[in-house]
Amino acid sequence: MDDSSLSGFSEFLQIRFDLKICDKPNCRYNPVPVFRSGKLGEVYDVVMSLNESKATVIRNLLRLLTQLFLRNSVRPHVLMRHFESQRESLEQQFFATASSTGLPRGLRWLHCEWYASRLLLRDRATNQPNLLVAINLRFEAIEGGDMENVAAVSNIRDACAVFQWQNGAWTTSGRTLFNMNPDEARERLAASYEPM
Repeated sequence: MDDSSLSGFSEFLQIRFDLKICDKPNCRYNPVPVFRSGKLGEVYDVVMSLNESKATVIRNLLRLLTQLFLRNSVRPHVLMRHFESQRESLEQQFFATASSTGLPRGLRWLHCEWYASRLLLRDRATNQPNLLVAINLRFEAIEGGDMENVAAVSNIRDACAVFQWQNGAWTTSGRTLFNMNPDEARERLAASYEPM
């Protein structure tokens, strides 16, 4: 593995995963000796002998590193920074998706008020990070529906908007945890999710 490909790899790691990289030879954060002496260096050399492009080799090595060190590669502060940079579009995506699900039955979504309370949880089975954001929801009854004459329809409801970290970006399926805030959701989902 040559130094030019490693420097590009190191730069990518610093930017993409917010990893501390050092270029001093004896520093534990320097990937050069690790790749030269370790199994990944052997993999790199074998793949390079197959005339693969350096970009393909680095992409495959990053995929392997991500799988091996998933817990370290998606640090909470990095995830929150990504969310904050896309927050407005994610809020719009959530409202559009969640309001089109037909839940709660017989109600039309009117307004979603976003709060600062957020909680990162990791799925215990898949290691996928999830973000719960506190929201207040207002609904109105759909004309001719079961909820039309129910007085409680106009009550403001606490809920959590759920976002998933997939393929290096936040997304949402519109999943809503009704009648709970993020802390209550953490307690109720403790068997399946752990705090990050």
